[in-house]
Amino acid sequence: MGVSCLEVSVKFFSLIIVLIIFSVEANENSIFEAVALNSEYLTVDEHTEIKSLGLLSNGYKIYNYRHYFNNGDRVSTRIVAINRHNELIGIYGVNDWAIHLTEHCIIFSYPIDEGNSICLKSGKLPKQAWIDGENPTLFK
Repeated sequence: MGVSCLEVSVKFFSLIIVLIIFSVEANENSIFEAVALNSEYLTVDEHTEIKSLGLLSNGYKIYNYRHYFNNGDRVSTRIVAINRHNELIGIYGVNDWAIHLTEHCIIFSYPIDEGNSICLKSGKLPKQAWIDGENPTLFK
């Protein structure tokens, strides 16, 4: 039983897609790491988790960020926004990672009445948000 050209093509195409995804993720992480070097509030090391959520309509790149310290006893969880020029827009200290983005909002898995989104206002992130009954402030 031989392998058909179609099977080889599908496997090759799948490999190319995986490599592209890996390359994009590696590039996003290197952008984040470069921005983190200029902030005293972001540390990137073996105790850090970073996940790109994508882009908001204004071009801001949004990341979930988590850093464990004190031997994993404590954790710092943040939402990080970077502009098109790879400059830090700001950071929100939050309790949990956001789950996804819409065109204008960062969405969390909380009930609406407890605050579940941070939405652009006039194309910018608000100075203060309402998430999980708390009011995180955008800081650098």
